[in-house]
Amino acid sequence: MNDTQVDHTLCMAHGCNMIGTTSLGTKGGDWCCFIHARAERDDWAAISSELNRLGWLVDAVKRLRAGAGPNTCANIAKAIKLAQRNDLLAKPHESTQQWYIRLEQVLADSCATVRQQEVPE
Repeated sequence: MNDTQVDHTLCMAHGCNMIGTTSLGTKGGDWCCFIHARAERDDWAAISSELNRLGWLVDAVKRLRAGAGPNTCANIAKAIKLAQRNDLLAKPHESTQQWYIRLEQVLADSCATVRQQEVPE
């Protein structure tokens, strides 16, 4: 694979569809999402799998982080309703930033649960 086929904005963990926001190196580079950056490398596959399972939520977080207009928020609300997770809809007095932080926490909690469920060999 050459450089034109790699999305350098994404987390470096194999199969992760989150944005890389945290550098693992002291000189930059090796960008991971905030979930992979806090985890042991042995857990990375399970985390990527969970994030892909929750792709609709990852997409919502990425779109909110990029700056959401009224249509974006409406489309995210539709995706949340389709996933039957009305508890994740924006609250009446919640800013867009507060909403995406709450959604990021849901992703982090779900990935932590998956890691805890792994059976040691």
